[in-house]
Amino acid sequence: MYHPDENWQSLEVAYDLVYGTRSGSKGPVSEGLLSWEWFSFYALRNHLYPFWLSLPSHLLKLLGIDTNFMVVNSMYFMHCILWAFGDYFYFYLVKTIAGRRCAVITTTISLTSQTVNRYISRTSMNGIEGNLAIAALYYFTNLKPVNFDAGLSKMTLLISICFLARSSSLAAWIPLAIFKILEDSSFFLPIVLAGLSVTIPAMAFSIALDSYYYGVLTIPQVNFVYVNVVENASKFFGVDPWYFYIKGFQEEFCDIYILGIFGLSLLTVR
Repeated sequence: MYHPDENWQSLEVAYDLVYGTRSGSKGPVSEGLLSWEWFSFYALRNHLYPFWLSLPSHLLKLLGIDTNFMVVNSMYFMHCILWAFGDYFYFYLVKTIAGRRCAVITTTISLTSQTVNRYISRTSMNGIEGNLAIAALYYFTNLKPVNFDAGLSKMTLLISICFLARSSSLAAWIPLAIFKILEDSSFFLPIVLAGLSVTIPAMAFSIALDSYYYGVLTIPQVNFVYVNVVENASKFFGVDPWYFYIKGFQEEFCDIYILGIFGLSLLTVR
């Protein structure tokens, strides 16, 4: 296990949805050992990712072939689908920006990177958020100021899933939306319509799913903000300095990471 969240925020919860206290089983129910964030009293976590992982297990259980091997590997299989999804769009994102040759080189580097594989191979929503964001960025580079544009709708759905699964992920997309509108005001109405036609239904489904499994009407994204910002409970789990993501990621990846943030990214500004 590389990080506790690969179990606490995914596999254990997915297993609980099938066999544990949330499964609704009529027979003996296993004692779910979930972290406190999944208690209905707090309800800080969203069920979308664990629910996705648990889908094959429900079928395996119904067919009576839910062996340990089948259940565990079915969850990893569902995770790998999203992993491959991100790699696919990573190639086309780079191809759109820098051409096919650069896309082949950077995708090869990504696929053979020890750090990338160590993060993404784990059943953690952090890695899945990154894959979905890559796909959303691909559609962002090809946006058209057209009402109900298919690309804009797909991008909005991906962003919505990221936000619902990890509340903090929305912070990166708000400036990009503002930038796009300032660049071309004709994007304003299509973005609003995409939010109304895609984000609201996605949120309704997510709230229904969470309310069903928590057993009470709840919105984890609101609870997350209240507990971590209003009550400031996150301070009990450690506080990092403001430069953590600069220094920490530099040591984790390489020095060129700094150039990517403060140097090479400036080339995209016209």
